[in-house]
Amino acid sequence: MFRMPLPMNVIGARIMWNGSFIEAHCQRVLKHCRLYLHTDFHSKRFYTPRRAILYVPGDDERKIRKALSLKVDCIALDCEDGVASNRKFADKLSVIIGDERNKIKMNLILFIESAKGIMDLPKICQKSIELAEKSCFLPVALIIGSDDLCADLGISRSDDGYEILYARQRLVLIAKAFSFQAVDMVDINYKDLPALKKHSIAGARMGFTGKQVIHPNQVRIVQDAFSPTPEKVQWATDLIAAFNEHQLKGKGAFVYKDSMIDMPLLRQAQHIIQLAKMDKHNMQQ
Repeated sequence: MFRMPLPMNVIGARIMWNGSFIEAHCQRVLKHCRLYLHTDFHSKRFYTPRRAILYVPGDDERKIRKALSLKVDCIALDCEDGVASNRKFADKLSVIIGDERNKIKMNLILFIESAKGIMDLPKICQKSIELAEKSCFLPVALIIGSDDLCADLGISRSDDGYEILYARQRLVLIAKAFSFQAVDMVDINYKDLPALKKHSIAGARMGFTGKQVIHPNQVRIVQDAFSPTPEKVQWATDLIAAFNEHQLKGKGAFVYKDSMIDMPLLRQAQHIIQLAKMDKHNMQQ
């Protein structure tokens, strides 16, 4: 599936043809890409926040404009499930981009939607990295397509996704092994916000870095669940300060608030601080 960056620290996705509005928007995307996406493969791809990925029908100008006004990390313009078949345009996108494919780098988010995809994940990730060296696409994240996966397995999906727990855990594990982000499944019942909060927190504890959403009301709840709390940020700040102090004294591992601190915990603290900085920057935009 094709994923294309949008100009608000977001990704585009499933892009849809909608006359002059979408064409003009794609041209603005390309301008944005020229300015900000000339980068080597490993730079900043992990710490760009993708906590909430909002799906928007790619042929609905009103909803697209609404989405662009939201403080959402990522927007996906849906040209598949959310769009009538006679309004899709996959072939026309290449006309808009033209020769730009060889001049810019675009974030590519890999959708895993089948049993074979789950089992072949290491090969898929490795191949995407190899292809990135010679193409315009940068693999940055894995997304689990829960409903398509359930259809492939011949099962029905519950609200908490227990029946595909192994697939979700495997996706997180392999994503982290390749330094990709891992984006959790959609909560279809978009009106049940308490359940969304519960599922988002559970997903964050599993190691997911974000979640797919289908309604603006879901965005802030999901972002909060995948953002470090003030208490966690303070813990990380104090830990890093204590670590630096012990380093100046020539000490390695040390005890901090009754816990032994070594490099793995330091990296966790650094990750929390980086997320907090990116969250603050994103909210200011």
